[in-house]
Amino acid sequence: MKSLQELEKSVSCETIKKLKLYEQLLKKWQKAINLVGKNTVEDAWNRHILDSLQVIKYLPKNENLSIVDLGSGAGFPPLVISMSGYNNVSAIESDERKCFFMQEVAKQTNTKINIINERIEKVEKMQADVITSRALAKIDELLIFSKDLSNEDTIYLFLKGKTAQKEVEKARESFDFEAETFKSLTSSEANIIKITNLKEKK
Repeated sequence: MKSLQELEKSVSCETIKKLKLYEQLLKKWQKAINLVGKNTVEDAWNRHILDSLQVIKYLPKNENLSIVDLGSGAGFPPLVISMSGYNNVSAIESDERKCFFMQEVAKQTNTKINIINERIEKVEKMQADVITSRALAKIDELLIFSKDLSNEDTIYLFLKGKTAQKEVEKARESFDFEAETFKSLTSSEANIIKITNLKEKK
């Protein structure tokens, strides 16, 4: 998959309809609540929706995977992942207004998602198959946040900017892991970091 056009064609017409409605709701609610960066709203389809959709390519092909997203904000990427057919997605977000927005999007698009309005460190222990995050914190911090939400087989998918490789090296000071870097389709400076076989250094 080398282009945004191919990315759009990779999902069903039903999913595209849901994503288009999501985009409309985002632009409507943004006028009252600061959901995403103001300079990104007009190009929300590329900057947020397709940016999130590209994560699907790196997920195991199992619709029943337990997927947990950290600091979900306006629902990118967990709502997009759910709309693409994954049935067991949880979004952790401490901002009550953003959670309410996600709930409204889920309701209007008939999307199943578990929205947890809580700080990450206060969430009850989970055993996620996959943990995702976009624009929340540095990689070492994300791995610390994930301690009680993961197991030894958990896959981590983090959407990161141009400092991604520096963050990977910093995280290696505290953790051993395998890391793969994939170039983002939506920005020449962005990357998706996939981490597996995570072990904390003693």
